[in-house]
Amino acid sequence: MRLAVFGATGRTGLLIVRQAVDAGHHVTAFARRPEALGAERENVTVALGDVRDSGAVAAAVRGSQAVLSALGTLRLSEHDALRSFARAVVPAMREAGVRRIVALTGTGVSEEGDIESLGLRLSNALIKGLAGEAVRDAYECVEAIGASELDWTIVRAPFMTGGPLTRRYRTGTLRMGLASHVSRADVAHFMLALAADSGLYARRMPMIRT
Repeated sequence: MRLAVFGATGRTGLLIVRQAVDAGHHVTAFARRPEALGAERENVTVALGDVRDSGAVAAAVRGSQAVLSALGTLRLSEHDALRSFARAVVPAMREAGVRRIVALTGTGVSEEGDIESLGLRLSNALIKGLAGEAVRDAYECVEAIGASELDWTIVRAPFMTGGPLTRRYRTGTLRMGLASHVSRADVAHFMLALAADSGLYARRMPMIRT
C-alpha cells in the first residue's frame, strides 16, 4: 500500500513508518524536521511541511491509499495543530479520492458507551486539568474527522510506553484505569492493521491497551 503518515517523526510515528516499510508498504512521511527520520530508507518519501499548511497536507495525501495520523503527541503549546490538520486533511482526501484515515488520540477523548470506571474518570480529570487546551484541540480534530464521509477510525490509547512489539493487546470498548498502558510499537501495529482493512472498526473509536 501507499501510505501517508502524519506525525512521522514522533515516537509513535517513527514506529509506524518503520513497521510499514518492513511490511513492504511505501510511505510518504510528512514532517517539519525531516532530519528526525534519520537515514533515508527505501520506500520512504519525505514530505516537508506543517499540518497547518493545507497545500502541503494535500500534496502529501495525493497518490496515497490510506492516511495515518500519529499527531496525538504534539507539544502542549500547539493548541490548534490537531484541528488544523483535520480541517486540511478531510478536503484533501476528498479531492484525492482517498477514503481511509486512521488517527491516534488519547483516552481523554470520550464517547457515549465508554465504561465509566473510577480510574478512567480520574485519568481524564487529570489530563484535562494539566492539558485542557490540548484536550479541546483533540476533541475538535475528532469531531471534524468523524463528521466527514471518510472511512475513519480513531484509535484511543492510554499511557504509551517504549516497550517492544508484542502483538498481544486488546482493542474495543475497554475498562481503563490510571495504570492502563500499551507500547507505542503495538499501537503502530494496530494502526497499520486498520489502514489495511477499511472495514475494521470503520467509523468507530476503539481503545487499545495491553
